[in-house]
Amino acid sequence: MSEESMLRKYALGSALAFLGWLNASLPADSAVWNFTYSNTDHGVVDISASGQILTDATGTNVIAMTGVRNGLAITLLPANSFPPGPLSNNNLFYPDGDPYFIDYYGLSYITSDNRNYNFFFNTDPNSLSYTEDSTGSPSDYRKLSASFTLQVPEPSSLFGVLLVVASGFKLNRR
Repeated sequence: MSEESMLRKYALGSALAFLGWLNASLPADSAVWNFTYSNTDHGVVDISASGQILTDATGTNVIAMTGVRNGLAITLLPANSFPPGPLSNNNLFYPDGDPYFIDYYGLSYITSDNRNYNFFFNTDPNSLSYTEDSTGSPSDYRKLSASFTLQVPEPSSLFGVLLVVASGFKLNRR
């Protein structure tokens, strides 16, 4: 076996091992959802948030949330951490969206300026809407328009590279 042939096999094996490791490092059957929400008071947008929600294999438990709120980075807070008390966040997500994607307990996150927010669906019959709260007090609730879309996974560019490398091995064979 020539040195060139051995190097090609080593490169191909290394690429396959890396792709296997990469695949194993992602949660199995997890889903990524894109979200956006905003509030407009008196014709001016004063709250604007967007990002991604990662759910576990059940599709219901949120295990990560990243994005921005009014230009500040956001990070998911653990379940039952905000607001304090019996109405704390549960970090649950309902992928069928019927009738809503998050419930009354909602998802809580912290912004890069250390402020906590709870994003939830207000089930009060007089105010059915997605809502944001930063204090735990109903007097601070802000109605929002929100949307959620499932992020369709794209084939990794690494798989494309692997295919090019593999086809190059076959084409260069004599």
